[in-house]
Amino acid sequence: MTDKSIAVQVKNALNFVIKLHFEISYLFKEIEGLLLEGEERLIILKGGGYSVTARTSTSLDSWGAGYWMPNDFSVFFCEEEGFVENEKGGTVTKVNKDLKVLFIHIKIIDHDLNEPKIYLGYIKNIGFKKNVDSKVENMLWEFTYRGNKKIFELDKKIDYSDAKWSFTGEYLQRDLLSINSSNDVKSKIVDPLLKLYRR
Repeated sequence: MTDKSIAVQVKNALNFVIKLHFEISYLFKEIEGLLLEGEERLIILKGGGYSVTARTSTSLDSWGAGYWMPNDFSVFFCEEEGFVENEKGGTVTKVNKDLKVLFIHIKIIDHDLNEPKIYLGYIKNIGFKKNVDSKVENMLWEFTYRGNKKIFELDKKIDYSDAKWSFTGEYLQRDLLSINSSNDVKSKIVDPLLKLYRR
């Protein structure tokens, strides 16, 4: 294999990953639009602006290099009325006993995954420990960082607790590559998500 052909392969691989990230961003936006149309008017929570939360690293350690490109992405949604306040381009969602938060968590690659996965569901009974800011937006990074190792270790159920947060919930799992159209987004993600949320 020549240096030139290797350079072409590197360029193609990086272009593919960039395209995949674009497709994931479109998927999040389409889900957001459909959830806004529902009777609950669920909006995307914006802890650091209009963005996803992704697990990344700039470490030169061998474990950190695997996260130079993000592999996990999370977004939270919540009913705007009664729960969410807009503040300086972001949102503030305070924890209370009636709060239920929807999530979409996408994992592109991991040692135990055969293909990219979407985790969709809700969390409730959110509790926070002393000296932790009680707004839900601050939990997003923790949620993304823990990924399916701790949060999704039970089949379809969530019962999570650490030094900062605790919450329970339910989730479903989909193959990311099975979502190929707007109909798929509605039938495989949004409709099941709302069904879980409303029961």
